Amino acid sequence: MLDAVRTAPDGEFVFREESATRMFACQNKNGYLLVHVNNSDDKRDKGHQEVQVRVPLAVVDALVASSKGGDDLDVGAALRALATHGDTDLVNIKDGKQTVHVWLDSKNNGD
Repeated sequence: MLDAVRTAPDGEFVFREESATRMFACQNKNGYLLVHVNNSDDKRDKGHQEVQVRVPLAVVDALVASSKGGDDLDVGAALRALATHGDTDLVNIKDGKQTVHVWLDSKNNGD
């Protein structure tokens, strides 16, 4: 399935709409797998909630490369691949009032 996502033209690959919840995953032209979930088309809606996940395809490849169809994931390989991408946003969560960002900061030394 990842080979199909990697080699397909940019665009929407999976779309599901259930009640007011919409979800899609796509690959953008910069080699990222995007997952976007929201519960309302109207961002002015006070109950609007949205989650955006952005992962480099190289990280996804590293995560599943050694699984050989099994259920095992190589988290170490994925983290090593992620380290080569430098600063990047990974997850954004918005609930109408607050926003939470998860990102990779290559300049942070852990102090």
